[in-house]
Amino acid sequence: MKNKIWKLLIIVFLILSMSYPQEKNLAVSIYPIGSITKYIVGKLWNISILLPSNTNPHLFEPTSETMREIEKAKLVIINGKDVDIWAKKLADSTKKDVLVISDYLKVRESNPHFWLDPILVKDMAKIIYNKISTLDPSNKGYYLKNLNDFNKKIDELHKYIIKELSTFKNKKIIAYHPSFYYFFKRYNIEVLSYIEEGEGKEPSLKKILGIIEIIKRENIKYIVKEPFVNNPTLETIQKETGVKLVDIDPLGYNKDYFSLIKENVIILKMIFNEQNP
Repeated sequence: MKNKIWKLLIIVFLILSMSYPQEKNLAVSIYPIGSITKYIVGKLWNISILLPSNTNPHLFEPTSETMREIEKAKLVIINGKDVDIWAKKLADSTKKDVLVISDYLKVRESNPHFWLDPILVKDMAKIIYNKISTLDPSNKGYYLKNLNDFNKKIDELHKYIIKELSTFKNKKIIAYHPSFYYFFKRYNIEVLSYIEEGEGKEPSLKKILGIIEIIKRENIKYIVKEPFVNNPTLETIQKETGVKLVDIDPLGYNKDYFSLIKENVIILKMIFNEQNP
């Protein structure tokens, strides 16, 4: 059934390819990368985001609307790895110019959520700048200024995060999914356990019992999860421990990148305040 859907989408793509202008239109797989890209390209390019709001990017199935947005684009920008594999499949089935950011990042770990580490985001922005400058060399100076301004804002954000979180001695977390893996690693937040054993893979009973034991032993007050996650396993753990569930958003649909990160820092501060009497 999925193969038939993909074939139909490719047919739609070929039909649309004769009808849309592509001058300075970008299609970006997920919103954080769209926000980062916007800082680089400014007002010179139009950006469309392929992933709908409140949608798990790992599980999204593209639609004819996805194809329409790709066809309008001169360039498709993809995070890469399994976070937006659907976008990579579409790109591979077309002759679009595609930038897969993970192909250029010097990160050896398999976790694809690079954009949640502000320091890695500087590398991502440079990759985007390089590609856009190649496509539009006459405005390279403009893009370079935007990149430098963006990096200054990232440096300020990095200092802000350190200032807000460094005062807490107990920075222990239990998370449903490792979307904030790089952020937690960068800012010395200890993850005692991830509940999900793989994308869409339910934890074993043994693991659930182990997490319940950790929560009680370490006096954990919250489990952090993504807004689009609703799972009966979480309810089971909550009933057994009294732990609260709180959303930290890795995608921030229609949110500025800096606002997204700061909102999540505020949530983490609330958690650590309760865990550090």
